[in-house]
Amino acid sequence: MAEGWKTVRVFISSTFRDMQAERDHLVRFVFPRLRETLLKRRIHLIDVDLRWGVTGEQDAFDLCMDEIDRCHPRFICMLGGRYGWIPAPKTIRAGAFEKVLNGGSIAGELTREDAELLSSSYSLNAQTATYQLLENPQGDKALNDWNRNCELIVKILQRAQIPEAQFSITASEIHYGALRNLGQPIFRYFYFRDPQVTASLPARYAADYREPEDSFAARALEQLKEKIKTTHGKVIQTGVSISGDKKLVSPGQIVDAPLPVFEYPCRWDDESARIVDLQAFGTRVYEQLLDSIDAEFGFTTGDSPDEFAEENAAMEAFIETRVERYVIGSRQTIFDALLGHARSEGGNGFLVVVGEPGSGKSALIGRFYRDYAVGMSARPGDQRDLVLPHFVGASAASTNARQVLRRLCHELAAGAGINEPLPDDFDNLKETFVKFLEQACAKRSILILIDAINQMDLAHNAHSMRWLPDALPANARVIMSTLPGEALDALRARRDPPAEVALRALIESDATAIVDEFLSRYRKTFDSHQRTNLLRKSGSRNPLYLLTALEELRTLGTYEEISQRIEELPEETQPLFTWILERLEKDDGFRDCFGKRIGQEVVSRYCSYLALGRSGMAQSELVELIAPAIDGREPDAEGNVAALHRLLRPYLMQRGELLDFFHGQLREAVDQKYLSKQDERIAGHRALARYFGHKSDPSGDATWSTADARGLSELPYHQTEGQLWEEVYKTLTDLGFLEAKCTHVAVSVSSSAANSQTMYGGVYELQEDYGRAIEKIPE
Repeated sequence: MAEGWKTVRVFISSTFRDMQAERDHLVRFVFPRLRETLLKRRIHLIDVDLRWGVTGEQDAFDLCMDEIDRCHPRFICMLGGRYGWIPAPKTIRAGAFEKVLNGGSIAGELTREDAELLSSSYSLNAQTATYQLLENPQGDKALNDWNRNCELIVKILQRAQIPEAQFSITASEIHYGALRNLGQPIFRYFYFRDPQVTASLPARYAADYREPEDSFAARALEQLKEKIKTTHGKVIQTGVSISGDKKLVSPGQIVDAPLPVFEYPCRWDDESARIVDLQAFGTRVYEQLLDSIDAEFGFTTGDSPDEFAEENAAMEAFIETRVERYVIGSRQTIFDALLGHARSEGGNGFLVVVGEPGSGKSALIGRFYRDYAVGMSARPGDQRDLVLPHFVGASAASTNARQVLRRLCHELAAGAGINEPLPDDFDNLKETFVKFLEQACAKRSILILIDAINQMDLAHNAHSMRWLPDALPANARVIMSTLPGEALDALRARRDPPAEVALRALIESDATAIVDEFLSRYRKTFDSHQRTNLLRKSGSRNPLYLLTALEELRTLGTYEEISQRIEELPEETQPLFTWILERLEKDDGFRDCFGKRIGQEVVSRYCSYLALGRSGMAQSELVELIAPAIDGREPDAEGNVAALHRLLRPYLMQRGELLDFFHGQLREAVDQKYLSKQDERIAGHRALARYFGHKSDPSGDATWSTADARGLSELPYHQTEGQLWEEVYKTLTDLGFLEAKCTHVAVSVSSSAANSQTMYGGVYELQEDYGRAIEKIPE
């Protein structure tokens, strides 16, 4: 599975404070959407924005240029009303420097203070005949003084018209990444904010968003924009017209054309004191980057894979997301234990990895699979091994015991050349799995990895673990992972329980390595205080906490914010998720059709409905509940629900067509924040009861004229939990409802090839409905 993956890096060039809203929009909305799209095509997306993370500003130029080279052939630039930070030149030609110092330049005679500043900041390198800027000092106060002195140096050298002091870091990035080699075809995209918006900003915010009129920086910015607009070069056409409404040329065609510039609309919002309405900007970035990937790697075929190929692709994508930043560190002993078990024979063949929530079980199993499977090619004696990974929650079918057995049987048959049909029903699948395993083991050694067995559906009594045999053939091995709980208790209760490996908390060196790897991936840096303060958090020994915190910090646009934000981060994972929910509520990207901020409403309703669902909720249901079609407009016309879904997707799992929380800490955060009061839970269940009532009885006349199995299935549950006693009584004594539920729920389930017991799913659900209602209805 590891083979065939590609990595696309995108360099983002922009000025500092004035483009914060645009960078936020990319990081929080555009790139998650693009990353989700590309993952299905075996492509990793890494967005590189160096606007924070350069602790030694003296090294900023070299770092930026080096990263532009690493991101070749993609370069995007956003410009508003600022020219950007201009660093003090690292080197100046000796003749030019001495001319300034001696008063012979156009700047004239220097003051004593200016002359002393230049003399004390530069030293002569006789070999190169240049004056070199001294190294920046250590310590916060000394570094702040040094930065202020560098700003004064730049002003002195600009008055003297020294060329090295004319270019901001952003301008240097643009020249190096886009204007330097115009004969070389690369993907260059420029996005200019509507200048009228920048010009109309309130005076109190002007300094952060536009240069002073008639200043050197203002003139330099206009010249830079004009140069970009009027420059022609070799352009790789991506097929998007200037209006974005049709394809003009075949993608990948190289032409000599003006550089692609998009002046995007937006507006200033006084309430949030920032730029908003960036949807057109975000859409254009998404489409152009996606088209550039089509041009480089070719279009996808659009062929629909069979169910097993689709499942394998989902497993592969899941593994990639868990493994890409994994650090083995002190857990090498656990890897050794897994490797020893995989190569052993005899015994019952089972081993289970046990760890607390967020301890990194999925990442560990994924990394072990990757290393073991890839390593087989270098171990001639292991060429006969067949390794089958299964990650519960990675796909729609991955949580159901019947589907898991069916997939494993298919993979065993494919890997061992077994030509027998697969049964559909659960009991036959259990027998077939044992038979196929024995047949496959006669030809090959088998290793099966099953992650997160505690996340299995309750269907088929999966947590009893009876769907797996008590013992395996001598050369078959199964490695599982789980939280403490029912599934683990069932395994321990077996006559011959599996071996156990405990996954402990990270040690400090592990946490440090995770931070280093993450920052290296995005070319960012913490100073010693920031690193120390993050690793002091009690939750930092939990991989989920650490990676979630780092992703949150990566959304920040200014380096100055990092230290303060680290101080504000909660100490543990569950409060951290609460903190993230509050941040999402305030996100300016969530707006209604009138531009009103609705983040609090969207986030709270999405998360509450998901938490109250009996086994989760379908994404289409969440859209219909939160942003239904109104007045002929499409559901979720502003894309708020879709955007939130992408932001939360790393923390969600799928149960069939339903979404659910993958991490218990997020569920706890949602329960505490939105559903801690009984009346909040009741109100939520009542809203869901109304929704599913309409789905199952759209005419509202108790004719139940629908084949909507979900509505018929969920209605009594939410009526009961919503304490709608009269309604649940009417529903469960309505013969029409009983007939509809028995008919449609059974048909819906049987059409997905369920076993003989769940062929009558409606009947069994009704028994549960009655039991729940009798238990809870007041006398």
